[in-house]
Amino acid sequence: MTLGTIIQQYRREHQMSMDDFAQVSGISKAYISILERNYNPSTKRPAVPSLPTIKAVATAMRMDFNDLLYQLDPDQKVALPSDEKEPTANSADGLSEIKKSVIAKIMLMDDETVAGLDRIADSILLARGQ
Repeated sequence: MTLGTIIQQYRREHQMSMDDFAQVSGISKAYISILERNYNPSTKRPAVPSLPTIKAVATAMRMDFNDLLYQLDPDQKVALPSDEKEPTANSADGLSEIKKSVIAKIMLMDDETVAGLDRIADSILLARGQ
């Protein structure tokens, strides 16, 4: 099963909304939706959860991390932490590693926090005349 299928089944069995699961897992509702769909509707790319995301799901489900990993399909891609310490040049999709890192962190935040970051980003761009 994909991580999203496991989350969706757990939510149904425990009569939890995405908001409820977001609260107990610390994962944003938007990212839970991406995981459950098994793709990102914005990029049309498959969902590739990170090990910390899988750990957060296991903890929220009161499940052993290894047991959850065992339930995942063998072809479920998992994002591993980068060994690089410095940002690299742009990758094929046009985003630098530092931008990918920021986006990954934003995906783990709740909507209220992201809205605050959006306001800060607007202020910075306005101050720079962009």
